[in-house]
Amino acid sequence: MNGAPPTNVFATLLHPYVAGHLFLLSIELFKKFSIIKNMGMKYNKSNDEGANGFQKYIDYLDTIKNRIPIELFNFISDPNRHNDSNESLHDSVLGSIQSLVDFEVRCQNMIITLLGEMREFKIHFTNVCKYKIEQNCGINYLKTFEVGMEECKYDPDSDDGEIYLVFRAEFCDGEVEIFCKEIKIEEN
Repeated sequence: MNGAPPTNVFATLLHPYVAGHLFLLSIELFKKFSIIKNMGMKYNKSNDEGANGFQKYIDYLDTIKNRIPIELFNFISDPNRHNDSNESLHDSVLGSIQSLVDFEVRCQNMIITLLGEMREFKIHFTNVCKYKIEQNCGINYLKTFEVGMEECKYDPDSDDGEIYLVFRAEFCDGEVEIFCKEIKIEEN
């Protein structure tokens, strides 16, 4: 325009100090979302791959079927527990998390309550090895979940670990991961 060099309106409006801090903030946000994106489902890829991803999860579950309780297998392998039906955990919200320590047997148990539109699910975790809960406050809907079997180490630098059940739930804005010896799911 009239020979004037083009200007970046956004940069022109910001003081250099503020612009520098915004740049650093954007790097931190990128790191945070990159880390979150790399976590997530290991076996149930139905959100990314659709029906084919869910079939791969069912195929995986068939390989561990004889190592988990039949009630748990029947629940987690039922497609109606993963779709938009009234029986599904999909679109449930995290109602509560309870951590229960049994000092006599030296173990930690947990109960997570998921509240659906028509149902309430209580997921009991016995003898928890480790857990990770990353949730932002507010109503946060469950997108998908999975159960698998993986090694769990109390000491990450140790070479010896035991095989535990692992429960993962991916929410719209967060996730839950719990390694434990037993999982029981109740619904009301």
